[in-house]
Amino acid sequence: MRAMAHMGAPRLDSETWARKAASLARVIPAVLLLSMASPASSQQPLPPNYKTVLDNADVLVQRVHYGPHEFIPPHDHYAVVTVLVYLNDSGVVELAHEPKPGDTEPDVVKRPPTHTGAFRIGPAAFERHSVRNLGDVPSDFFRVELKQLPLDWLKDQVRGPAPTPPLHDGVSTEYTDARLRIDRIICKAATACSIDADPAPSVLITIPTPDELAKEPHLERWVQPGEHVVITTSRDHAQYLRILLLPAKP
Repeated sequence: MRAMAHMGAPRLDSETWARKAASLARVIPAVLLLSMASPASSQQPLPPNYKTVLDNADVLVQRVHYGPHEFIPPHDHYAVVTVLVYLNDSGVVELAHEPKPGDTEPDVVKRPPTHTGAFRIGPAAFERHSVRNLGDVPSDFFRVELKQLPLDWLKDQVRGPAPTPPLHDGVSTEYTDARLRIDRIICKAATACSIDADPAPSVLITIPTPDELAKEPHLERWVQPGEHVVITTSRDHAQYLRILLLPAKP
């Protein structure tokens, strides 16, 4: 009984403790790096300029608004492939990224003016930056984060220009690859705009007029696989951008 009273976890000698500490020192930084880069990790709240309007297993959609000459303090965007859809004609926006290790000055990038209906696909990259709208008009756009795409899926950014008049009714594919397709849909005035069913789920975004941008609380819609959508429009050449999430091939 006396021997049992002294039983417990074996005591580790100093050499064993040193090996365990060295192992932890290698593992912990890697875990922290993964948690920073992963879109599934706990993210600090974004400034109120970013409003989440749709969030499911496939996408996170945020409606973004930078007021004229507004400064947005530093915030994080985690590494995830992202489609930006521009909702108005806006001016230059300055993004000041935090200095890289060894640097003392921020890496300042100026986003060029945007045009209604244009889009950009950005590679997965962790960013921490502040934002300053240098223009006299707001900058409005959607951020569509594609959660299911691998982090290394896209190497370089892709830009899709806004359509130029005259606009022609119908569907045109603006971008396509094995995992993503972006279609532009233009419908006649005062007609039922029919969005064909597709096996892939998608985000459907209305490209607004200035009046719709100011008044419409929801310009986005999640379309289920196989869903047929009919939209009644009263304006000339109503325009939509459809982001289709194609399944990975086995």
